[in-house]
Amino acid sequence: MLLHGIAGTGEAFGAGYDPLAERGRLIVPDVLGFAGSMNEERSDFSVERHLEALDGMAGALQLDGAALTVAGHSMGALLAVRWAARRPETQRVVTFCAPLYRDAAEADRHIGAMGWQERFFALETPFAHRTCAWMCRHRRLAEWVSVAISPQWPVPLSRRGVQHTWHAYLGGMNGLIRSPAWVDALQRLADRAVSVVLADGALDSVPVPGRAAEVAGRFPSVSTSSHPAASHDLPISHPDWCRALLTQAGP
Repeated sequence: MLLHGIAGTGEAFGAGYDPLAERGRLIVPDVLGFAGSMNEERSDFSVERHLEALDGMAGALQLDGAALTVAGHSMGALLAVRWAARRPETQRVVTFCAPLYRDAAEADRHIGAMGWQERFFALETPFAHRTCAWMCRHRRLAEWVSVAISPQWPVPLSRRGVQHTWHAYLGGMNGLIRSPAWVDALQRLADRAVSVVLADGALDSVPVPGRAAEVAGRFPSVSTSSHPAASHDLPISHPDWCRALLTQAGP
């Protein structure tokens, strides 16, 4: 199971991940509220709703009881940890570029220090709210604006990146990224000796420096891995490296 980041789509895990389907079932959803799962009528995108949606999908796909490797990118990394902790069949978890913030205040400080775009668009500001409202009214135009301001991303990903609502964005930001509940989830995984790999890119400014190593020092079942040339787009820019982590056995 591969879970994408905030304002993303499952298409972020592109053809480079297709070989995983040769080893078992490969499931890459658009998580609740984003891209193909966008719902403009829904206002509740709390973590519990996200987890229920994944549980419902697992049930519909007859995955209950099947051995699971759960992975995610950025916000999806936190969702992967939270969901894996409540699924007893989870055998392995891999996170890419996980924003492991201790609390909401640390999240806001860290994100705000990353640059003006993050301060204006990522945090819950009036400007971000107005921008999101404009996107909802002019979604087709917003798709191409997103392409213009994010030339480093493949065009389909940039276009799909605006397919969400303000409620969905806030649900992911406040319920997952700004929440410290990942600590308890990792503890529950550690209690079951589930292998967890915290992977990131050495050039990524989203994770807190040293946090992954700190967490690995606390939980014996957690290990770290870092790509020396990757940034926050690690799963997109280096799929072979990420796929190798997903297929490794043990910690």
